Amino acid sequence: MTNFVSTFHQLGVTAALDMGGFALDQEHCGVLITSAASDDCRILYANANFIVMTGFAEHEIIGHNCRFLQKDDRDHAALAEVRRAIRDEIPVCVELRNYRKDGSMFWCGLSITPFRNALGEVTHFIGTQTNLDAQKEVQRMQQRMQQSMQRGMQQPHINYDADNHAEFTLPTETGQREWFTDIVQSETPCFLVLIDIDQASSASTSTLFGSRERELIQRAIAQRLRDCIGESHRIAQFSTGRFAALLRTTRQQDVSHLCEKIQQAVQNAFSIVNQTFHATCSIGIAQYPNDATTIDGLLNCARLALRQTQVESHNHVLFYSSDMQLQEQHRQALEAALRSAISNNELQMVYQPQVNLTTGTITCIEALARWFHPQLGEIAPACFIALAEEIDLIDSIGTWIFERVCRDLIDRRQQHLPSLPVAVNISPLQLRSPTLIETVAALISTAAIESSALILEITEAVLMDDDAVSQRTLLTLQEMGIALTLDDFGTRYSSLNHLKHLRFSNVKIDGSFISNVVDNPADAAMVKTIISMAHTLGLKVIAEGVETDAQCAFLRDNMCDEIQGFLFSQPLATGALNALLREGATLPTRLREPIKPRRTLLLVDDEVNIVAALKRLLRRDDYLILTAHSGIEGLEVLKTNPVDVILSDQRMPGMTGVEFLSIAKKDYPETIRLVLSGYTELQSVTDAVNEGAIYKFLTKPWDDAKLRGHIREAFERKELVDVNFQLARDVYVANLKLATANRQLEELVGEKQQQITRDANSLQVVRDALQQVPLPVIAVDDTGMIAFVNDAAAQLLHRRGCLLAGDARDVLPEIITLLPLPINASALPHISIDGKLFQPRTSAMGTQSQSRGYLITLAPVTGTIPSSSVESAT
Repeated sequence: MTNFVSTFHQLGVTAALDMGGFALDQEHCGVLITSAASDDCRILYANANFIVMTGFAEHEIIGHNCRFLQKDDRDHAALAEVRRAIRDEIPVCVELRNYRKDGSMFWCGLSITPFRNALGEVTHFIGTQTNLDAQKEVQRMQQRMQQSMQRGMQQPHINYDADNHAEFTLPTETGQREWFTDIVQSETPCFLVLIDIDQASSASTSTLFGSRERELIQRAIAQRLRDCIGESHRIAQFSTGRFAALLRTTRQQDVSHLCEKIQQAVQNAFSIVNQTFHATCSIGIAQYPNDATTIDGLLNCARLALRQTQVESHNHVLFYSSDMQLQEQHRQALEAALRSAISNNELQMVYQPQVNLTTGTITCIEALARWFHPQLGEIAPACFIALAEEIDLIDSIGTWIFERVCRDLIDRRQQHLPSLPVAVNISPLQLRSPTLIETVAALISTAAIESSALILEITEAVLMDDDAVSQRTLLTLQEMGIALTLDDFGTRYSSLNHLKHLRFSNVKIDGSFISNVVDNPADAAMVKTIISMAHTLGLKVIAEGVETDAQCAFLRDNMCDEIQGFLFSQPLATGALNALLREGATLPTRLREPIKPRRTLLLVDDEVNIVAALKRLLRRDDYLILTAHSGIEGLEVLKTNPVDVILSDQRMPGMTGVEFLSIAKKDYPETIRLVLSGYTELQSVTDAVNEGAIYKFLTKPWDDAKLRGHIREAFERKELVDVNFQLARDVYVANLKLATANRQLEELVGEKQQQITRDANSLQVVRDALQQVPLPVIAVDDTGMIAFVNDAAAQLLHRRGCLLAGDARDVLPEIITLLPLPINASALPHISIDGKLFQPRTSAMGTQSQSRGYLITLAPVTGTIPSSSVESAT
């Protein structure tokens, strides 16, 4: 983050901090930031991935327009779409043909998002670029296969390439045990290293890799590990993604160095059929004979160390220690207790409200499971949820959560409490369960609640895991009417490309960013960027972990939609939540509406008598005056106090006034900054004014009236900026509401169009079915017009004039004259048509639809024609 920010300060880009956090997190994307100040949209920043992806040096990119990436190939429609989006200042996602520096073409997925300043003006465009060559190759392969199969030919041969090591294999665990037996007999000290590839399970379920590709990945990993281990040590493959090495050394330092080498080798991308696979590994190590003297004992120690790396965080290396055995015993005891926690009624449900920052009302409640052990007390959710996932209990706990949520929803409905949706956290493992959809649907049906009463919260791990089963499950749940929230946004790889696969309704900003959002400019920039981009995508933003008034004010001023945290309410048991809802609790007005503060002035001067003189002069203007005697003190005052105007001396020990105000401008850009000095250092002052760090430069000795006038003018300027910001905020909010309404209208129109199509298809099916009926069938609408005749009726009545759209009174006067009286169909008199006798039967339409009129069928009657029957006209 520091390097990124400093680069942008060198460029003089005002919004650098506002965009830096997000851009750095695009670890698998190329990132560009361009200026919107001119039609040329020159590039201001390119990350390392973009440089690697294109082959151009940084100096060949910065300051240029992006068109150099297309060379002379600038006629395809995607570029026109990009130009329109930039002109209209709207986001866009396209697929483009780009060219590297060496002239080779590659396909890329380009997402462009406009970045707006506090006044709502677009100042920059942020672009993320991903290489699509792998996907294009897969599509071409599939097309070739499909064409080949259509021609009845054998599938074409595919040239697989796994780093040129497609035929490499390793011995199995059996071979490892034989080696270890030899070592024990020779009493040679060694280390057993267990290596677990963290992404192996993802590759085994990924839709990008078939069985052959997965096998090649395993072989490529095995080859790299063999190359790292060397000929003096032994390595074997225990299972998919799990390897073990025996290192014949007594030096722990050598083992650590080798493990770092292994991790680096695994982290380098793998190329499989022009597709890219990224991996990391966790490593657990045990030493013979210090830790154990048998192969099973040594394996157990190494497994304990490996398990600890995965509990703490993946992609780590740990040596076995004796306290791990105690931790394992504790874990096993916890596992046994968790298996019986549901049946022993030890799990409890608590709810934490989410409140709207504009209205102050509760809009949703998040369901949180808690485990209270009789002896151990409350077990941290992160602990027992992770354990439940590890021992395959997560489905059972997840079902219990859904059942309890539905039961509490029914209870609140019976008490006539506000009907609020409930957000339920769902594990990535639950999404792979084949029974999840059936379970949720059954619970919704049993509880007789709307699907919209549930919101599922999933983490970014689900987006990064290209698991076809999880994706289908989420899409099915969405089709049922259940909304999705992306939880803990920003803590992993926050790529916009992954947000395109699923229609999220909400984004939750992780509490780790909120805790320091007031004091840490980097966290503030990250939060602002997430809010801006989420709103651009039409997503509602919820901030977690809000605990202070200052945090709430920051989020409110930066247009966050909702907050959740201790500031409003801790997680509550069902009874306490119901009481809160019953009393209609809302967020205090002071937190929803900014209170106009007293005009605040900060005086910074190392001379105490100057500060005292200025305070005496300016006290009559009713300012709240804060003081500091150095630039460092001034920055500390700014951290804890909202300040409108800063008046600083230029020459101060340790930090000049210009240096102090430059930092203040970066961290507190909303302040108006003035310099008061008896010295004229023209160059530094000129630079500061030109860069916007200083509003005015005033000299000592000062004229009292003029100085008061300058400061009064500075406050007026600050208030004008505040008013403009509020107006821009109001316009921005109105535009968001309009955009949301437009999206809802588009969705409604789409749904109506689908309904019309379905109705038309259903009508056609009914018409086709009636055509197959051997009896004459005639449909008459409520105006007496014939709306439908089947083939049998058309053949029978063809002599009676115009049928379809004809007047039924002319075609069938024998029947129509008796309608619409409520009559018994069987009591209608027989009629004769062309010498044949029929029994008319009628039924009113519209009992299950909006149709109005009658459906008439003519059933043939055998026998003589009664004299009372009406003869047909010839």
